[in-house]
Amino acid sequence: VFEAAGIECTTEYQSQALPPSTGMVLDCVVREGVTNVIRHSRAQHCQIRITSSDMYVRAKISNDGHPRKETSTVEWGSGLSGLAERVAKAGGKLELGRQPTSSGPGFQISVEIPVRGNSTTEGR
Repeated sequence: VFEAAGIECTTEYQSQALPPSTGMVLDCVVREGVTNVIRHSRAQHCQIRITSSDMYVRAKISNDGHPRKETSTVEWGSGLSGLAERVAKAGGKLELGRQPTSSGPGFQISVEIPVRGNSTTEGR
């Protein structure tokens, strides 16, 4: 998808098998992040990084794109608002904002989601 949009993308994935409920939320984060990079960022480069521990899975989607509008604040569209609600329901946190890079103004979505449904996190 990135190649068709003319965006170079690198990925780093260091994660364990996740419970289905955690994996579904992570899937939504990555899908929405990729959609936003392609539709809104005018980026040339994107990086997707996913890591996990026994307690959390973390994802960062960064790009060097230029926003459609130059404003000092980030405007949340319905996709990001819905994503924030989904992450919060899973007990996680979502951060997003401008993240300058060497090749452009940049933007980053970061999420941390508790890994639930395995023996080390049940009951917490």
